[in-house]
Amino acid sequence: MRKLGAALLILAAWSARGQTLEFSGELRAGETYSRKLSRGLVFCLTPNAEEVGWGILVSTKCLPDAPDFTAIATPPYHGPHPLQLIGFHFLPETKLFSNVREFRFVLRDKDARRIGELLNQRPQDAARVLDLAERLGKGRGEVEILEADAVRGEPLYNTKLLRIRFRAKLTIPGRGEP
Repeated sequence: MRKLGAALLILAAWSARGQTLEFSGELRAGETYSRKLSRGLVFCLTPNAEEVGWGILVSTKCLPDAPDFTAIATPPYHGPHPLQLIGFHFLPETKLFSNVREFRFVLRDKDARRIGELLNQRPQDAARVLDLAERLGKGRGEVEILEADAVRGEPLYNTKLLRIRFRAKLTIPGRGEP
């Protein structure tokens, strides 16, 4: 019984401090990667609908209908996005992004809905949306693409990623933080 009490005390201390996870993996076209995190969250790399790469997602599950806790807290909200790992992003002549993608994520569905409601208002108050995303986007992450094999497409945005090797680091605040 004393061992169980000590283990629970260690677990409680860990959840109060938060969690930083570092991991790596490799994917081939069409594959999904998932990694369980704390607070009921899951990190996902999911194939995109156009089959040219993957999307970075933190959610409660790695399914198409899952709430997106990442895109809602990671501007820009229109145009090329750091959460998209698309083939032509990795061609030497089209360096839209670096191989390191930094992002934020909210920790609860209700926070994602709050930001989403502001984004859907017309006219949009961009400063208010960004402020709320900053305050509620408590989780932080980084995905570094170490290797990417692509088949060039015509036009370039049809370039398809065949394989990626990546390293990820995610930080999730402790239970005491909202």
